[in-house]
Amino acid sequence: MKNRIIQFIWVVIPAICLFACGHDENPEIPVTIDYQLLNSEGSPSTSFHEGENFVFSLQITNNSDHNILFVTDDMDTETFLEVFSLDKKDENGNEISFGKPYDSIFLIKVYGMTIYPKETLRIEIPWNAYPWIMGVPRYTGAFVVNQEREPLPGGNYTTEFSTPFSFAVEGEEFTSDVKHFRASFSIE
Repeated sequence: MKNRIIQFIWVVIPAICLFACGHDENPEIPVTIDYQLLNSEGSPSTSFHEGENFVFSLQITNNSDHNILFVTDDMDTETFLEVFSLDKKDENGNEISFGKPYDSIFLIKVYGMTIYPKETLRIEIPWNAYPWIMGVPRYTGAFVVNQEREPLPGGNYTTEFSTPFSFAVEGEEFTSDVKHFRASFSIE
């Protein structure tokens, strides 16, 4: 009888642990998120000429074999893509904001945005919507209201934002930790 109890413990306890310990409450979400600035030709760049337009590009790549729904409810759009001067400070020593490349932004919140297997969702917004850069969308994956913006004067700038990202995979929703993105650039 004692041997049966020991056998039971050696079989059942590891099986319970294997099931319980192997279940990951927040599995790795199979996406890659990239944030960068693009020049007027659509190539990544951190240096632009004064008067040259440029594009803010957030790219979310689905690395899985399943459709992934990008759920935008948790995304913080309050400071999304805001540009700050690294050269000029206000009277309190804070970086001066030059604003955002949009007046209002609406990410599709009702159903989210589907990212198909091995494909990339691009949210790309130019600093100045006018003149439109041929071949670069005014926006992708978001509804944006833009007014004409003055080109940024020469100097050093940064744009950064922090937000969690939520995704649904096969009906199950996952939210990432808060991700921080920063892109520094110069206007010459």
